[in-house]
Amino acid sequence: MIRRLAPWVLLAFCALVPGIAQARGYGSGGGNVMTPFGPAYNTNSPEWKQSGGNVFVYEQLMEQKAMMQEQQMMMKQQQLMQQQYQQMLKNKKNNPQATTPAAFTSAPKPALTAKKKKKKAVTTKAATTAKAAPAPAATAPADAKTDTKGTDAQAKNDQAK
Repeated sequence: MIRRLAPWVLLAFCALVPGIAQARGYGSGGGNVMTPFGPAYNTNSPEWKQSGGNVFVYEQLMEQKAMMQEQQMMMKQQQLMQQQYQQMLKNKKNNPQATTPAAFTSAPKPALTAKKKKKKAVTTKAATTAKAAPAPAATAPADAKTDTKGTDAQAKNDQAK
């Protein structure tokens, strides 16, 4: 009985092992290479296959690809700006009093601001008594030169020390 089941078990095992291996990622042969800082490169990409597995060539290819995309975006932006400029010139011919858009002016226009309201000074009881009562006379040290302003002379002496 065991001798009859052995080939069937072996056949089932051989049929299931590649499926298990592929499900775990062993059969596909690639994917994202992960680092502590995130994915480094994708081994399933056409750039990786073009580089032949050399990481440095892959990085150069990716840098060229990024620069090409940046250049394409800049060209699109330049074409858009030219279209806007042509449209502005067309509008100016049809309506000479039309103003130019802010994107084509060299100096920024000053923003309109509303007049600020003046605030009333807040008075407190301590502030009103300080204004009403005369300040006590400041005494200067014996060796300090006194000025007509008093407190300014003391401040100068303190700074000199």
